[in-house]
Amino acid sequence: MTCGNTNSAGLCGRFPADWSDKLWGLDETDDSREQADLRRAGKAICRHCPIRGACLAMAIVTGDQHGIYGGLSIHERHQVRIRALAAGIPVNRRDSVTLRKLTVWLRAHPDVFDEAQKQESQARQLRDNRKAQALHRVGRQASPDLQDALFN
Repeated sequence: MTCGNTNSAGLCGRFPADWSDKLWGLDETDDSREQADLRRAGKAICRHCPIRGACLAMAIVTGDQHGIYGGLSIHERHQVRIRALAAGIPVNRRDSVTLRKLTVWLRAHPDVFDEAQKQESQARQLRDNRKAQALHRVGRQASPDLQDALFN
């Protein structure tokens, strides 16, 4: 992870690599409840990180598709990206000027973190409701691949 394992200024840089991978990265545990708890803990740590905005900006500008950055998942980062574009921040270019502009914008709009999480939570709930409705109509559960194809 860009911020977690290579940037000592971030709080995540203070954790051993195997912990970082479980809290912010791709490592999965055998227990999905434990995994969710670890990710929530990772996000909570990010809320207090001095480079949270820069970390999130880097993930958005580079298009990182995995892990937690700035306390946000890929879907939550997408919500921030949409808001930044609407505000005139050019997040489509991978350069230092874009990174700097997005970082400054994030510092000026700290509420965007919570708003993105709230909006993604609502979108996730809507997707889950659609899946449940489809399951009810069909009377049996569709395969996960079919569910993803239909609803994501």
